[in-house]
Amino acid sequence: ARVLQGLAAAATWTAGLALLAEGFPQERRGQAMATAFAAANVGVLLGPPVSGFLTESLGPRSPFFLAAGLALADAAARVLLLRDDEPPAGERVGFSGLLGNATIRTLAGAMALGAALWALLESTLPLHLDAALGMRASEIGVLFAAAALTHTLTSPVMGRLSDRFGRLRILRIGFVLAALLLPLPAFLATKASVALSMAALGVTASFVLSPVSPGLADAVEAMGTRSFGSVFSLVNVAYSVGMMGGPLVGSALVEAAGIRGALVATGALFALYLVPLARLPPLARPGAAKLPGT
Repeated sequence: ARVLQGLAAAATWTAGLALLAEGFPQERRGQAMATAFAAANVGVLLGPPVSGFLTESLGPRSPFFLAAGLALADAAARVLLLRDDEPPAGERVGFSGLLGNATIRTLAGAMALGAALWALLESTLPLHLDAALGMRASEIGVLFAAAALTHTLTSPVMGRLSDRFGRLRILRIGFVLAALLLPLPAFLATKASVALSMAALGVTASFVLSPVSPGLADAVEAMGTRSFGSVFSLVNVAYSVGMMGGPLVGSALVEAAGIRGALVATGALFALYLVPLARLPPLARPGAAKLPGT
């Protein structure tokens, strides 16, 4: 059942992001995609408390019935509200062609690192907060909820800023912030200061993640193709690699160097990734005029 759920999620995210790329012009694409990710974060925030309430009130099967009902409602909305157009014309580009493009490779790596950031923190930081600050599970949950909330609120903002000032500029700012802020929670001595640092990391995640998807769509268009489905399947792979690799690498670093050393090393990795980001040629500015045939 979980394998089938994973297949369904892959189909939904790949086709959904491709629809957004096709349905919004370049100058509005960042805000549109970031808003979709913000909506996903709302689900992450509401899912656990709603499921807990339903389980206690109606039994452990009730959250699954609710999820199935939401999926059916969403399917009905797709049938009734979305027009099923013809596939985009033009040459199709597969994985090998996409990975041959330096911009697409680098942006996919940025997506993997952005996903790994949260996966690493979720798998390593709670033990430290419990041991160093005596924080209860509920308090730690509130910290991560605060980070998710700031990420949710700022994702559309960062998407809009990437529309206005360029994807790479916003992305580079995010990697600088990640390099500086990621180690902070392990060095702070009060619960309030840790909460502030987690909220700041939520904003940082918006800087890192919001420009990537529209940037990849822009890069595909610059190749003279509209193979959005292929590139967003690559996005899903990159995100999954980050989610899987973050806990494994993080736990190994913690065992080798402690939580502080692990987070400092991860921050250094974000700093090093600024080198390939700096080497990327500028993406076409959203809304920039194009000459015929370009």
